[in-house]
Amino acid sequence: MMRLRLLGALALVLAVPGGMAQAAPAAQPVDPAPRQVVVDWHVPITMRDGVTLNANIYRPAASSGPLPVVLTITPYTIDTLHKTGSYFARHGFVYAAVDTRGRGGSQGVFRPTTHEAEDGVDVIDWLAHRPFSDGRVVMWGGSYAGRNQLVIATQKPEALKAIAPVSAGFFGVDRGMRANIPITQPMTWEALIGQKTANPQASADNDYWLGAMAELASGKISFRQFDSYVGLPSAQWQANLQHPTLDAYWANTTGDASALTAAQLSRVTIPVLAITGDYDASQVGLRHFMALHDGAVTPADRAMNAMVIGAWDHHATREAKRIVGGVDFGPGNVVDLLDLHRQWYDWVLGRGPKPAFLTDQFVYYQGGANAWRSAPSLAAATVAQQTLWLASKGGSSGSLATHGVLAENPGRAVQDGYVYDPSVPGRNEGIEGYDMVSPDYLTNDAAVRRLNGEGLVYETPVLDKPLDLAGIPSAELWLSMDVPDTDIRVALYAVQPDGTQIFLSQDQIRARYRTSLERETLVTPGKLERYDFHRFDFLARRIPAGGRLRLVISPLGLSLHDERNRNSGGVVADETTRDNRTAHVTLWMGPGRSQLHLPIAAARQ
Repeated sequence: MMRLRLLGALALVLAVPGGMAQAAPAAQPVDPAPRQVVVDWHVPITMRDGVTLNANIYRPAASSGPLPVVLTITPYTIDTLHKTGSYFARHGFVYAAVDTRGRGGSQGVFRPTTHEAEDGVDVIDWLAHRPFSDGRVVMWGGSYAGRNQLVIATQKPEALKAIAPVSAGFFGVDRGMRANIPITQPMTWEALIGQKTANPQASADNDYWLGAMAELASGKISFRQFDSYVGLPSAQWQANLQHPTLDAYWANTTGDASALTAAQLSRVTIPVLAITGDYDASQVGLRHFMALHDGAVTPADRAMNAMVIGAWDHHATREAKRIVGGVDFGPGNVVDLLDLHRQWYDWVLGRGPKPAFLTDQFVYYQGGANAWRSAPSLAAATVAQQTLWLASKGGSSGSLATHGVLAENPGRAVQDGYVYDPSVPGRNEGIEGYDMVSPDYLTNDAAVRRLNGEGLVYETPVLDKPLDLAGIPSAELWLSMDVPDTDIRVALYAVQPDGTQIFLSQDQIRARYRTSLERETLVTPGKLERYDFHRFDFLARRIPAGGRLRLVISPLGLSLHDERNRNSGGVVADETTRDNRTAHVTLWMGPGRSQLHLPIAAARQ
C-alpha cells in the first residue's frame, strides 16, 4: 500500500533540467458562468374550447425588453426541442415549444392535423400578448411541425409574420401515399406517437416492422388489415384507405396542408423559408406548396421567400450531414441550419441583413461538384432538357449484364419486357423515404443486380466529359400489359467511373391512375398506351467523365414499404394471395416511343 501511495505522489511532480523535480501547479477552480437562458416550464395555454396545451418558454436571461417569439408546435413532446429553444433564446428571441393537443403535457385527444389550425391561431394570439413578446411571432419546425405551419398560416393570424416549413410533406401527395400508392410508414409513426408519450424504441424496431411488412407482402392479410395485424387499430388508417384517389377528403376532411388550393394559399402572404433535401421523402409536397404560394404573392413579397434543397435526407433537413446514404457530399453539405433560420428571421423582421447564404430565391447543393448553386427559381436551375431514347441491344434488357441503351437518337422499333409475379416474396430496396433503410441506401445496388427479368435496365455510354444535372427529370414510357393494373417504378442512378451506383431520383405510377390521380381507369390488356412519369424528385448532380447514367424500370412490388398491387384490377387495399396475377409488361421503343428527359444545369467550375 505504501508503494502505491509513493507512485501516486511521484505522478504529481514534473521533471525539470538537472534532475530536479517540482510539484505541478494546482488546478484553479472555475466559477460557473451565470445562465444565459431562463426557462418557464409547463406553461398552460388555454384554447378556445377550454383545452389546455403545455408549453416551455425560453427567454434570454439578460433581456431588457419584449422580443419576437419563435414558435414550434410538435407531437413529439417539447423536451425534444430543448436545444432549439436554448439556441434561439441565446440569440435574442423568445422561443415557445408547445405540445400539440393530446400529446406530452397537453390536454385533449390527439387527432393528427385536425385541430392544428384553430389551436395554432390561439397559441399565436396568446404569445403575442405576453409581456415578453413584441407582438411578432414566427414559426420553426420540420416534418409534422413544418406541415402545421402551412395550415396555420392559411388562417392569417395577425401576429404571425413568417413561417419556415422544413420537410413538410402533404397528405396524399407524399405523405401517407404517393401517386395514390399507400405506404406502411403511418403504422410505425402510429407506434411512435399513438400515446401521450413517445415510443421511439418501438417505432425503430426494424426486425419487428420489416418482419411484419414481409408477412403483409406475402399476401396472408390485406393492406387494410395491417393496422390490426400489428396491434394498432387506427381509424385514420382505415379512413385513408377509403379514399384511394385524390378526392375532396384529402383536401378537407383531414384539415391538413395536404391539397391546399390556390385560393387557400393566396391567403399566405407572409415570408416563407422552405427547406428540403434531394433525398427527403417530403420534397414533392413542399415543392407543390412553394409553386402555388409563389404564384399567389406580389413580386415584393416573393423577394422575401427562399427555398433551400441540400443533399439531405428527411432528418438531415434539420441537422445537416456530410455523409448521407453512404455518399460523402463533402464539408459544404454541412450547413448550420439553425443559424440560417436565425439570420432569416432577423432579416424579415427588420433586425438584420439578408443572410449571405441566400444568394438567390432558390439555393441548392450539387453533389459531385460538391458546391452550392443558386437560381431565381427552382425551374430556372434547369437551363435545357436533354432527351435520351430507350433502345434495346437484343430484345432483352432485363439485367445489368444485358442492359439496354439510353441513346441520343431513337433506334429501331423493338420491344423489351419484364415479368412481375406478386407471389414472390418482397424485398426492401433500401430507397430512402422511410424509417427503415440501410446506411448505404444511396449506393446499395443489390436490388438492381438481382432483377433477373423482373425489370429493365438502360444505360448511357461512358461520358467523355462531365454532365451537370439540376432539376426534375421526367420519362415517357410506351407500355402494354396483360393485366388490368400493376405498379411501375422508374429510378435514375449515376454510375461512377469505379462502378459505384448512386441513386438520384425516382417516380412511380399505379396503372389505373396513369391519366389522373382523381379517378381510376383500368387498363385494357394488350393495349399500347403512354405512361407519363413527371413526379420525380428534384436532383442536382455532376456525373464525371468516365461515369454514366442508369435508368431502371421495375415493379414497385419489389419493395416492402408500399401497398402491394396484385394486378387483379380489384380494390388493392383488400387484395390477398387469392388475387395474385402475374403481369407481363412490354416496353415499346423506337421513333416517337419511350424516352427520358434530363434537366441540364449550367456548366460551372
